[in-house]
Amino acid sequence: MAEPERLPAIVRAALGEALVGLLRRPWSTGSALLVGAAGGLALRSGDAAFRRLAAAHHFGAATGGWLIAGTLGALLGAAALVTAIAGAAGPPEPEVATGERVTRSLQRGVAVLSLWATERVVEGTLLLAAGAVALRLASRMHDPTPRMLAAAVVAAGAPPLLCALIAVPAFRIAVAETALGEESWRALARGFALALSHLPAAIGVGLAALAVTAPLWLLAIALGRVHAGPLAAAPIAALQGALLLASAAWAYGALAALARSLSDEGASGRAA
Repeated sequence: MAEPERLPAIVRAALGEALVGLLRRPWSTGSALLVGAAGGLALRSGDAAFRRLAAAHHFGAATGGWLIAGTLGALLGAAALVTAIAGAAGPPEPEVATGERVTRSLQRGVAVLSLWATERVVEGTLLLAAGAVALRLASRMHDPTPRMLAAAVVAAGAPPLLCALIAVPAFRIAVAETALGEESWRALARGFALALSHLPAAIGVGLAALAVTAPLWLLAIALGRVHAGPLAAAPIAALQGALLLASAAWAYGALAALARSLSDEGASGRAA
């Protein structure tokens, strides 16, 4: 586990390495931003089509179109994120044909989507477990006071919260490792191993990345609330997708850089 006095330096190094990687490979980063913009445009188009068809009471067509657009947007976003992370934190790759590069990004994007889905299931299960225990404890109390109810919530939520505290950075590291070419199940195992052994560093990098990318994702959220006309809606959706992609690429790239740094330290320690 990293010493507390080294934690700020570790966080700065991971964030700096990811940012330099994104800027050092402008073609890779630029193409990822364009694909991310296309994903945002697909999601906004699906939402607009759903509203129009639902207003005309074509609920089946509305749902089908929304699912198709959502799937396309999610796949484009995941593939773009994979490309950006590989540029931010991955080693230089040999030149390959464009078709092979696109196929590889899509394959890794599907693996990233599976990790995201698994993470949502795990987090939802922990939330349900905390709620069920809290309700059970509250039902056993006779005339509970607010302090007793608060104690029940704390007692029920503490174990799932501890599990989530480990699971969230573990899944984030797993996504970053998968984007760099690792098998998703191996990346997940590695993510949990690093989260358990270096939890302060993983949480520190995650929180710092959330803070430094706040201008990007906050602007994207604000753009999502803008009620624009038909001509302005498409550019706004594309910009929103690019902003979210940029913030995610920097954050996941920093976690990938952290994982590589900790692995190199571990290898050096074993060799010594």
